[in-house]
Amino acid sequence: TYIDTNIPSGLASTSCWWDPWYGYVCYGYQPTYSDNRFSYNAVVGPRDAENGFRMAPVIVRGRLVPGMGGGICQVSTTLYNAVLLADLKVVRREHHAFPVHYVPAGRDATVAYGSIDFQFENNSDGPIALAADGRGGQVVIRVLGRPVPGRTVSLERTGVSSWAAPLQTVRDASLPSGTKRTVDKGHAGHRVTVWRVVKEGGRVVRREVVSRDHYRAFPRVMAVGTRAPRLPDSVPAAAPAAPPAPGSQPAGA
Repeated sequence: TYIDTNIPSGLASTSCWWDPWYGYVCYGYQPTYSDNRFSYNAVVGPRDAENGFRMAPVIVRGRLVPGMGGGICQVSTTLYNAVLLADLKVVRREHHAFPVHYVPAGRDATVAYGSIDFQFENNSDGPIALAADGRGGQVVIRVLGRPVPGRTVSLERTGVSSWAAPLQTVRDASLPSGTKRTVDKGHAGHRVTVWRVVKEGGRVVRREVVSRDHYRAFPRVMAVGTRAPRLPDSVPAAAPAAPPAPGSQPAGA
């Protein structure tokens, strides 16, 4: 997946933990992971300054706000796609509140230390290793193991639909009456089903549903001004009428 270079602090978050991962073996004899299970949060650890993480945008209640370790979900998402294409078993995965820019809807995997984890199992016939690299403006993760001759794995999306974000208006006394201001652009809703298709010798041997995701729409918030126009404190008195000129007569005389 491609890294958003407009978020430099996010780059630090996605690169600070590559070394602990490089060459990690997900196999039964690893004492930390029983049943060949890999836990993203257990490997990456707490997202704090002591572990090299920085502030970057994170999704909270449908909005992007500054948070420690923002950008780390791009790595979990990249790993998720690598695991799917390696035909490994996904144990735990959750999608974001709304689709992210670096993968199509339905192919993301969010994480939050202590609450939301991404986990998979090595259900292949041998050990595997994960090789990760965050250079060159991309996050690249490779699953290294014993390939099955003639086998290919692909991902398909079906039932893709979307709907517009609803409009929500709020009254704002700081804005002049009749004016409007966008508070939050909101997010459209999406629904998608992802399939994994396994072929051997060009023939489909397995087609399975990976996920059925529903991203709810978040409203577009518009502030409407209610402040009345300010009236002057006092109205100047009208100037007295000038007296008629000498010798003039009223009209109609």
